[in-house]
Amino acid sequence: MTIYIVFEELKAGRLTLATPVPFSEHARSMPPSKLGLGPGQTITVEQGLQSLVARSANDVATAFGELISGSAPAFAQRMTETAARLGMSATQFRNANGLPDPGPDHHGARHGDPGDGAGEAIPGILRLLPHPGVHARQDAGSGRASSSSISTRPTPTG
Repeated sequence: MTIYIVFEELKAGRLTLATPVPFSEHARSMPPSKLGLGPGQTITVEQGLQSLVARSANDVATAFGELISGSAPAFAQRMTETAARLGMSATQFRNANGLPDPGPDHHGARHGDPGDGAGEAIPGILRLLPHPGVHARQDAGSGRASSSSISTRPTPTG
């Protein structure tokens, strides 16, 4: 759902693939899987999308939520509203990153899945998701990808 909302923002022109996504202390504090950037560091929206696809990066999902809605709780509310609009009326989100919420009947970002309809609802979404040419390289010894370690490589076509 986080990726879906990022694509809604791209479609509406409120974000571009080059828009910087800043990391707060709250985003940095998310448990792995993560990129591990520090507060004040940034990646682009395009790198963030690649990180979510390739690494399910919890810190990136949180940073997107803060960028788009101003806070993690406000973004979770938007996710819940978007899920309802897409027909997932029983889904309630508590965070952008899919980590379990300790409360009953609450879910993280990966519970509700807009499925194949996402490509139809937001043209261009399938261009980036998922792509066999997206690779995240881990920094030696850290177990983390850095903003410079997200790359795309051509894939064989035949």
